[in-house]
Amino acid sequence: MRRDFKLPLRKKSGGATVEELSYGPVETGWILCLQRIGARDVDNAFTRLRIIVRGRGYDHVWAEVTNVEANKLYWSDDALFLIGGEYLILEFTGTTSGDSLEGFLTGYEEEV
Repeated sequence: MRRDFKLPLRKKSGGATVEELSYGPVETGWILCLQRIGARDVDNAFTRLRIIVRGRGYDHVWAEVTNVEANKLYWSDDALFLIGGEYLILEFTGTTSGDSLEGFLTGYEEEV
């Protein structure tokens, strides 16, 4: 069975050095294919944005952008597959307290 997947992620920055938006874990017995991943800080520029796969005792940095502009949507349309038990993390470094952080995930889930 296959089902479409679309999820917005949002939070206000608390002023920590590193802020995360996350999804997961992927259900056991399913694969999540993310066909488009987007992220932005609506309010201010910041130091770094990372797309991370977290699971089973490891973090894998899948993509990274530095010197990120304010309110610019950074996105990837390279397919990223997550298996049961894994998380997707959008990691924002150097945000300002109160910033609106957004993430956008689009793809599909498939039962294996």
